[in-house]
Amino acid sequence: ILNDLIINFPYFPVIYEDLSKQKIMQEDYKGAINIFNRAIKILPPIDHPYLNDQHRRQITTIAIRLYEGAGRAYFKIKNYELALGFYKKGLSFDPYRMVLYKNIADIYYVQGRLDEAVIWNKRGLMLNPSDYNWPLALSLLYRDKKDLITAKNYLNQAMKLVPENKELKKYYEELNK
Repeated sequence: ILNDLIINFPYFPVIYEDLSKQKIMQEDYKGAINIFNRAIKILPPIDHPYLNDQHRRQITTIAIRLYEGAGRAYFKIKNYELALGFYKKGLSFDPYRMVLYKNIADIYYVQGRLDEAVIWNKRGLMLNPSDYNWPLALSLLYRDKKDLITAKNYLNQAMKLVPENKELKKYYEELNK
């Protein structure tokens, strides 16, 4: 059905996005990447003079989702450099999209580039200091770097945000053994 819709409405990127999501659920990541890239190609340029502000915002929102989705698909096939490129392109449209900071940090983590993962998690924490997941991620990274003092400091930050969290309490006990 979605392929038929694309044939009949080739300039509606949301249809491509839906088909790409379906491909990802089917674990056809290369197929999803192909469709995400087709959708990105049909987007009008954000700086087109005939776009009004509302339409520009709508296109930007769709573009961010497409770049994020393509990045996820590239991550799944372990093409981390292309995934990074797509995530960073998404951030160029919206520097406050928290999930992209986490996605980028995760790529650096799986590559063993802990210092870069720390940098991206710190950026996320700076932009969203009330989310305990950021200091928790930093604590785990510093634990992996064998810097237990800094790991404990970030864990304490996380625990202040959600003092009743049982998982954090369990991690606190493990870290203090």
